[in-house]
Amino acid sequence: MMKHKLASLSRSAMQAYDILPCPIWLFSIGKLQILASNLAAQDWLEFDAQTLQMMMVTDICPKEHRARLIDSVQQFFGMTANAENWTIIAKSGTCYIATISWSRLVFDGTEAILANVSNITRMPEPKKQIVETAHLHRLINSGVTKQHNQELELRLLQSDFSHPNYILLITEATPIDGPEGPKIVYVNKAFEALTGYSREEVVGNSLRLLQGPKTHKTELNRIRLALEEQQPVSAKITNYSKSGKEYLLEIDIGSITNEDGLITHFVAIARNITETKQAEEALQLREKRLKLLTKATGSTVWEWDVANNSQWWSEGLKDVSGHEMDRNESPPMIWKSHVHPDDKGRSEEAFNQLTSGQIDTVYEKYRFQRADGTWAQVEDRAVVIRDKAGCATHVSGVIWDISQQCAIEERLHQAQKMEVVGQLTAGIAHDFNNLLAVILWNVELFELNNPSDTEREEHIAIKKAITSGTMMTQRLVASSSKAVSAVQSTDIDTRIEDKTDVFIRLLGETINLYYEAESAIWPALVDANRFDDAMYNLVANAKDAMPNGGNVYITAKNIVINAETAAEFGDISAGEFVLITVSDTGSGIPPDLITTVFDPFYTTKQFGESHGLGLSMVYGFAKQSHGHVLMESEINVSTVVKLYLPQAVVPIPNTHKVETKVDTPSLFKGSRILVVEDDLDILNACHRALEMHGFEVITALTGRDAMARLAEGKPFDLLFSDVVLPGDMSGIDVQREALLIQPNMKSILTTGYADVAGTSTQSPVLDSKTLYKPYTRKELLDLIEKTLASS
Repeated sequence: MMKHKLASLSRSAMQAYDILPCPIWLFSIGKLQILASNLAAQDWLEFDAQTLQMMMVTDICPKEHRARLIDSVQQFFGMTANAENWTIIAKSGTCYIATISWSRLVFDGTEAILANVSNITRMPEPKKQIVETAHLHRLINSGVTKQHNQELELRLLQSDFSHPNYILLITEATPIDGPEGPKIVYVNKAFEALTGYSREEVVGNSLRLLQGPKTHKTELNRIRLALEEQQPVSAKITNYSKSGKEYLLEIDIGSITNEDGLITHFVAIARNITETKQAEEALQLREKRLKLLTKATGSTVWEWDVANNSQWWSEGLKDVSGHEMDRNESPPMIWKSHVHPDDKGRSEEAFNQLTSGQIDTVYEKYRFQRADGTWAQVEDRAVVIRDKAGCATHVSGVIWDISQQCAIEERLHQAQKMEVVGQLTAGIAHDFNNLLAVILWNVELFELNNPSDTEREEHIAIKKAITSGTMMTQRLVASSSKAVSAVQSTDIDTRIEDKTDVFIRLLGETINLYYEAESAIWPALVDANRFDDAMYNLVANAKDAMPNGGNVYITAKNIVINAETAAEFGDISAGEFVLITVSDTGSGIPPDLITTVFDPFYTTKQFGESHGLGLSMVYGFAKQSHGHVLMESEINVSTVVKLYLPQAVVPIPNTHKVETKVDTPSLFKGSRILVVEDDLDILNACHRALEMHGFEVITALTGRDAMARLAEGKPFDLLFSDVVLPGDMSGIDVQREALLIQPNMKSILTTGYADVAGTSTQSPVLDSKTLYKPYTRKELLDLIEKTLASS
């Protein structure tokens, strides 16, 4: 290996580097002992020169980097090298990221490395000013400088100060206020490289050679006034190169005096901060964009410095959680102290796996406590940054508040669950209605055979059981949002006012009832009777929550729901609604049960006290009305139920009933009736009953069978069809097709379901009658009579 001749540097010559604002130190190649340091290094590392000389260069870098540092020194065989980026630790524990270049030389007879350091960490401005200017002021004002300034200037000139990052400029001291100003007597190579002027071109010329349109006169005047008062000064000046290129200098200016104390020269050390300024502006722009982005997305950006266990959080932290980040907290505890205890172990384990190298990304959902004490559901996604050795150095992540999204998903899940339960209960109710109908019709047929008194009593008991079963199926259907509905424009305010006496009797003497409504409450498009049932159930539920007494508050007001709120509810459209609120001062409902209270058969009461269909009927009523219901509760404080009902756009109808005289069925004996029913037991019972009353009955089990009977050509007086039929035709489809074939034929529909229109893609004809199962023989005959008698 070729042996290079190394330059020598004496300890006295090392003092020349004290004028530089960049940190410089020398350390021995063999023992890595720090041999000397300039003032900037001492200020930066927060150690004095004597202390540093008792340390090794490995003492000022993290433990995990020391092996790499030793290896780098052992592999350094040339004269100069770029030692890349290193983490440097000051006495206070502050860490800096620095770019370091090495030069090999002999220092006081020892082979050593001269380290030129550029700090690339964004330091706070006060610290930056202390580190980069204090040494110059100290140098300029020290007695040592006054005694040795000529020797120092000579050494600087002889060594041709050539640090690539710093410009050295020396001018005469006079005339300060002359038209051209002091003349240049010396510049270094860094000056030539930046400005494009050679040393020969500028020596003897004024500094105004470098000035241009953006060189601020006010800043020049401030510098001139400071120098006139023999004070050191720092400034930022915009100058121009020979080619006209604009650049920004950060400059420190001091003076050199002779033995008589007179100022002979000004010394300026400048650093080109054009790229730094541009980088700062770009960073500010990125930070502004990041702030806007995190605000728009409701997110928080964070970074964890693993080595120093320090964290940085974006301003989104306050927007999302309300917390202020304490920048002085070390290490910051904002995250650990606010993750829900039940989620903390799982989340910490995920991040431990990330830093240990088991995984490279983290995707966690957990609860995070807001400043007001409430819990937010958050989504945290993070990635790790590793060094060449694979060790985690930084973890960066983004946190989103997904509480609203989770609430919407929960409501959607609840709505889907209730829809499935509704379909199941409606199906059960339909089949049960068919069974009750068969039982009821057969009991009535038995009664035609002149039963004994004992048999008649048994029939009465059976009918009572059928009535109870019918009421149960009605509750089941009501809870499924598919109940029989006579929807009309309803005066909600009057409806509640008329029921207050009933509610007061229901609540008893220990509970007070208060009702308040806005003026001019809109009419609601609902089934008035089902609305009464819903209010009764809500008041009864409030009563049960207050066994020791309390208050029930009912309010009514108009409200407009916008598209955003409608999307949160998930199953209603934006528009105008009447909001009915029923609240109590009772025991409340635990948070883990609040989503189950609307489930059919769910109840907290003792066995036999409740069938568990009250609140589910309210839910079914709200959904069938194309409205919404919400429940909020706080333990031992209150429960609030909010019922949103759509505004009716038609006037409230006249509910006065006109009685119609019904003739005896014998007037229509011989009328021809087509009965369509897929339940054979019901079909046979209906067939027998109608024939016993003199009707000619033709039966069909499916829609296609019915169409075949109609195609035979003989006219029918009446079609009596079940809505739900097997095959591809419903009773509504049969009704529509039949009227096309025989327009004068009357029709009646029957169903055990409530949502008649929902069983077909087409709506039923407007003048059809509907008979709901289970029905009595008399109800059927009376409806047939009315229908056949109608014009």
